[in-house]
Amino acid sequence: MPYRIELDADGEDVLDRLIDLGALDVEPTSAHQTAALMPDNITAEQVARALGIDNVRVFPATGRDYDSVWL
Repeated sequence: MPYRIELDADGEDVLDRLIDLGALDVEPTSAHQTAALMPDNITAEQVARALGIDNVRVFPATGRDYDSVWL
């Protein structure tokens, strides 16, 4: 089941790398932070290694509204 990650990184390079890893959706959430919906075959550790960061926060993917991709 897909899961949501949040990380303290931003920029076009971060978005591109997350998409290359298979992110189902990516969005900047605030200054210098990004959230992504990741497939379960990619671990948070793989994301951290690919981006060269230490802190990837993992959350269940929950819908924001009826038509949300985050279901």
